[in-house]
Amino acid sequence: MSGPLFLLFYALLALAANLWLRHDQRQRELAQPARFMEIAQDPYLVAHLRDGAKAATHLALFSLVDRGLLEEAGGSVRRARADADSFARRPLEKAVLACCTGWTDVAAIEGGPGVSAAARAYQRELCEQNLLADSATFRERFYPFVATCAVLTGVAVARALWATAHGRHNIGFLLVLALIGGIALVVAWRRRRTGLGDAALARLRVLFARLKRDAAALMPGGQSNDAVLTAALFGMAALPADSFPYLQRLFPKPKSDGDGSSGDSGSSDGGGCGGGCGGCGGD
Repeated sequence: MSGPLFLLFYALLALAANLWLRHDQRQRELAQPARFMEIAQDPYLVAHLRDGAKAATHLALFSLVDRGLLEEAGGSVRRARADADSFARRPLEKAVLACCTGWTDVAAIEGGPGVSAAARAYQRELCEQNLLADSATFRERFYPFVATCAVLTGVAVARALWATAHGRHNIGFLLVLALIGGIALVVAWRRRRTGLGDAALARLRVLFARLKRDAAALMPGGQSNDAVLTAALFGMAALPADSFPYLQRLFPKPKSDGDGSSGDSGSSDGGGCGGGCGGCGGD
């Protein structure tokens, strides 16, 4: 088999191995029971399932600002009223409010110890429901992962040895493909959501699809839970910018400048609560 043709074969083999590994994980992890609608009762749990602790924290910030418990200016927030704690319904909200006795940026709130503890509680709950991968999940995924890695590595090594034995040393592309394939397998193995977690999120998005369709009609002021649940399921980008203009200031999208740097949501100052504002193998 010629070098270019073998590279194509190997790339397809790596793709097939990755797809098989993900399919195998999904099938085994979907066999466990799930209570999808119970998750929807806590939008912060949904946001954490969708995109981790930062997403849940951002959702709490949005909810508190929308309900008038926090006020926003220039991308920073502080308590809007002294009795804000009495209106906070969940531990994550209380932890965020504890960080905002003065003007505080988003990055400082994300690093607050109380916020981190509340986020870890969500992590544990989602792991207990088999929606996020924990150490036991990674152990169960390990042997199929090793098997697929062994196949890709064995094929690459065999071809490299064959090429070297025939005086052909242009195996650089094969090594690059093998490395990329191995990294892709590691990413598949270490996926944070389980197959059950993917299915739960997909099911909830189908059940609440009307929220995204009707998002343009959402109004600020904490009038209903629809805005929070929409953001939990589909992200802040699903909310109308005209109705919630402060979202772009709180959570700015990364922007590339002439030097290739990108913006960030909040300053890195203030690390916690109360922080300031060829061919392969020859022819």
